[in-house]
Amino acid sequence: MDRQEQQVACLIERGRVLRCEGVPGEHRQAVGYVRRLAWTVSELLELLVAAQCLSQEP
Repeated sequence: MDRQEQQVACLIERGRVLRCEGVPGEHRQAVGYVRRLAWTVSELLELLVAAQCLSQEP
């Protein structure tokens, strides 16, 4: 497994962990949760586009 594949696997695992946590009920915690989830998805998207697994076009 090359470095890029390892990064993708790590981000996928991080996303799975976040998804399993569920959205907290308290507002500040929920905002933090959504920010962590958004960051993870954004980083994963960038890596997948760089690896030509996805295109930037809609």
